[in-house]
Amino acid sequence: MTLYAKDIMSKKLITVSAETTLNETMDLMSEKRIRHMPVVDENLTVIGIVSQRDLSMSFPAIMNATGAPIKHFMTTPVKYMDESTPVRSLIFKMLENKISCVIVGNDQENAVGIITTDDLLWYFAELLKNDSEKHRSFFDITSLQTIGEVANKLSNIGI
Repeated sequence: MTLYAKDIMSKKLITVSAETTLNETMDLMSEKRIRHMPVVDENLTVIGIVSQRDLSMSFPAIMNATGAPIKHFMTTPVKYMDESTPVRSLIFKMLENKISCVIVGNDQENAVGIITTDDLLWYFAELLKNDSEKHRSFFDITSLQTIGEVANKLSNIGI
């Protein structure tokens, strides 16, 4: 069984416009309990992303800029993955690029969701629940030495 991006993505894409203030964005992220906020232009096209990590890394600069537009703090370009991308490929892309989220797009190139490390962890938690019922342990990968061995183990359990 191959698992695709569309199977685990968060479909409720909460966004802010590029002109939304830093303060409003931080409040919305806190209220919605999210760590990644896509930034959209006037056509609702995702043009950037802001994360709690980005904000914490620029904390001294944001202290006096809470009224500044979020476009000054967003990361660009945004990493997109097609909704039909296998999750295993998506994970390797995230690891290669050292990123904690990707925007998921459809075949019309519209953003339809987001996958974050939290989404992957929720999926793995569910997988472990099901895995323990089969008397196998996902934690067997901790004894593996190479990325190839880890990838093989993930492939064997359906990721």
